[in-house]
Amino acid sequence: MEGLYRSSDNGVAQDAIDEIFREKTKRLIGSLSAPCALWRPLMWGYYANGFKGCAIEIEVNIGKVNEVSYTQDLVCPSGGTVGERVGGILLNKLDAWKEEYEFRHLDVERAGEEKVAIDNSEA
Repeated sequence: MEGLYRSSDNGVAQDAIDEIFREKTKRLIGSLSAPCALWRPLMWGYYANGFKGCAIEIEVNIGKVNEVSYTQDLVCPSGGTVGERVGGILLNKLDAWKEEYEFRHLDVERAGEEKVAIDNSEA
């Protein structure tokens, strides 16, 4: 799973966990960073093959991406649909990762496609 979460119910049934994972597989997840992340050495160390990689700048329709929230504690999703809970899990990360300045595009409609074209003209 792309996100960590905790449950308020210590006796979470395996069925509930399986349901969350099934719902997650219905999404394509595009992970992007804000421009300021380019100047963060940790990002290059984590993701650019030990400072040997490159960055590719793209323009996206800001209405199609969600800013990731960084918190002190793991998110504990409750209420709402399973899809809403999965969205909450995928859009929250621990503070340790805040250097990523991450945005995510969660696409349910094209899940299962091997490749997805990024086209800014689809406003």
